[in-house]
Amino acid sequence: MHLTNYSLNKRSEDFVHGEEGNKRLLSAVLDTIAEKEASNGGSFNAESVWAGILSLVGETLRAIRPVLLDAAEDAAMIIEGDSLKERRSLAEGMGSGRCFQILGFDIMLDRQGRPHLIEVNNSPSMNAEEVL
Repeated sequence: MHLTNYSLNKRSEDFVHGEEGNKRLLSAVLDTIAEKEASNGGSFNAESVWAGILSLVGETLRAIRPVLLDAAEDAAMIIEGDSLKERRSLAEGMGSGRCFQILGFDIMLDRQGRPHLIEVNNSPSMNAEEVL
Protein backbone atom coordinates (compact mmCIF):
# COMPACT_ATOMS: atom_id res chain seq x y z
CA MET A 1 0.00 0.00 0.00
CA HIS A 2 1.26 3.47 -0.85
CA LEU A 3 -0.14 6.48 0.97
CA THR A 4 0.16 9.90 -0.60
CA ASN A 5 -1.46 13.31 -0.65
CA TYR A 6 -5.23 12.89 -0.28
CA SER A 7 -6.09 15.89 -2.46
CA LEU A 8 -4.27 14.22 -5.38
CA ASN A 9 -5.06 10.61 -4.61
CA LYS A 10 -8.86 11.07 -4.32
CA ARG A 11 -9.03 11.93 -8.04
CA SER A 12 -7.66 8.55 -9.07
CA GLU A 13 -10.07 5.97 -10.46
CA ASP A 14 -8.27 3.47 -8.20
CA PHE A 15 -9.08 5.46 -5.04
CA VAL A 16 -11.27 3.50 -2.63
CA HIS A 17 -13.47 5.34 -0.13
CA GLY A 18 -14.47 3.81 3.20
CA GLU A 19 -12.95 1.96 6.12
CA GLU A 20 -11.04 -0.48 3.91
CA GLY A 21 -10.07 2.25 1.47
CA ASN A 22 -7.17 4.61 0.96
CA LYS A 23 -8.00 7.15 3.68
CA ARG A 24 -8.36 5.51 7.09
CA LEU A 25 -7.86 6.31 10.72
CA LEU A 26 -4.29 5.70 11.89
CA SER A 27 -5.62 3.35 14.58
CA ALA A 28 -7.27 1.25 11.83
CA VAL A 29 -3.99 1.13 9.88
CA LEU A 30 -2.08 0.04 13.00
CA ASP A 31 -4.71 -2.64 13.71
CA THR A 32 -4.32 -3.94 10.13
CA ILE A 33 -0.53 -4.09 10.49
CA ALA A 34 -0.86 -5.93 13.81
CA GLU A 35 -3.27 -8.47 12.27
CA LYS A 36 -0.97 -9.12 9.30
CA GLU A 37 2.08 -9.50 11.54
CA ALA A 38 0.20 -11.91 13.81
CA SER A 39 -0.96 -14.01 10.84
CA ASN A 40 2.70 -14.27 9.76
CA GLY A 41 3.83 -15.34 13.22
CA GLY A 42 5.26 -11.94 14.08
CA SER A 43 4.30 -9.26 16.53
CA PHE A 44 3.60 -5.56 16.30
CA ASN A 45 3.48 -3.14 19.22
CA ALA A 46 1.14 -0.24 18.39
CA GLU A 47 1.95 1.47 21.72
CA SER A 48 5.62 1.55 20.75
CA VAL A 49 4.73 3.05 17.37
CA TRP A 50 2.62 5.75 19.05
CA ALA A 51 5.48 6.53 21.46
CA GLY A 52 7.85 6.87 18.50
CA ILE A 53 5.44 9.17 16.67
CA LEU A 54 4.97 11.36 19.77
CA SER A 55 8.74 11.60 20.19
CA LEU A 56 9.22 12.52 16.53
CA VAL A 57 6.51 15.20 16.70
CA GLY A 58 8.01 16.60 19.92
CA GLU A 59 11.48 16.81 18.38
CA THR A 60 10.06 18.52 15.31
CA LEU A 61 8.11 21.06 17.38
CA ARG A 62 11.26 21.88 19.36
CA ALA A 63 13.09 22.47 16.07
CA ILE A 64 10.44 24.85 14.69
CA ARG A 65 9.68 26.55 18.02
CA PRO A 66 11.34 29.87 17.03
CA VAL A 67 9.14 30.15 13.95
CA LEU A 68 5.99 29.37 15.94
CA LEU A 69 6.95 31.92 18.62
CA ASP A 70 7.55 34.61 16.00
CA ALA A 71 4.07 34.01 14.56
CA ALA A 72 2.53 34.18 18.04
CA GLU A 73 4.35 37.45 18.79
CA ASP A 74 3.10 38.91 15.50
CA ALA A 75 -0.46 37.92 16.43
CA ALA A 76 -0.11 39.45 19.91
CA MET A 77 1.06 42.75 18.44
CA ILE A 78 -1.95 42.82 16.11
CA ILE A 79 -4.35 42.13 18.98
CA GLU A 80 -2.78 44.83 21.17
CA GLY A 81 -3.26 47.59 18.55
CA ASP A 82 -5.27 50.56 19.85
CA SER A 83 -7.61 50.94 16.91
CA LEU A 84 -8.98 48.88 14.07
CA LYS A 85 -6.98 51.00 11.62
CA GLU A 86 -3.76 50.35 13.56
CA ARG A 87 -4.56 46.63 13.75
CA ARG A 88 -5.06 46.45 9.97
CA SER A 89 -1.80 48.31 9.42
CA LEU A 90 0.08 45.93 11.70
CA ALA A 91 -1.55 42.88 10.11
CA GLU A 92 -0.65 44.00 6.59
CA GLY A 93 2.96 44.60 7.60
CA MET A 94 3.45 41.31 9.41
CA GLY A 95 2.06 38.69 7.13
CA SER A 96 -0.29 36.09 8.56
CA GLY A 97 -0.30 37.16 12.23
CA ARG A 98 -1.51 33.74 13.36
CA CYS A 99 -2.19 33.23 17.04
CA PHE A 100 -2.32 29.44 16.64
CA GLN A 101 -1.13 26.95 14.07
CA ILE A 102 -2.51 23.60 12.97
CA LEU A 103 0.23 21.38 11.59
CA GLY A 104 -0.06 18.20 9.56
CA PHE A 105 2.69 15.63 10.03
CA ASP A 106 3.34 13.17 7.21
CA ILE A 107 5.07 10.17 8.77
CA MET A 108 6.21 6.90 7.26
CA LEU A 109 6.77 3.70 9.25
CA ASP A 110 9.61 1.38 8.29
CA ARG A 111 9.37 -2.43 8.54
CA GLN A 112 10.34 -2.30 12.22
CA GLY A 113 7.56 0.21 12.97
CA ARG A 114 9.95 3.15 13.45
CA PRO A 115 8.48 6.47 12.35
CA HIS A 116 10.28 8.73 9.87
CA LEU A 117 9.22 12.31 9.17
CA ILE A 118 8.44 12.99 5.52
CA GLU A 119 7.19 16.57 5.88
CA VAL A 120 5.26 19.00 8.05
CA ASN A 121 2.36 20.82 6.41
CA ASN A 122 1.65 24.27 7.81
CA SER A 123 -1.76 24.34 6.14
CA PRO A 124 -3.04 20.76 6.14
CA SER A 125 -6.28 19.82 4.45
CA MET A 126 -9.06 19.47 6.99
CA ASN A 127 -11.50 18.17 4.37
CA ALA A 128 -12.95 14.70 4.32
CA GLU A 129 -15.29 13.32 1.72
CA GLU A 130 -16.97 11.12 4.33
CA VAL A 131 -17.06 10.54 8.07
CA LEU A 132 -14.13 8.42 9.24
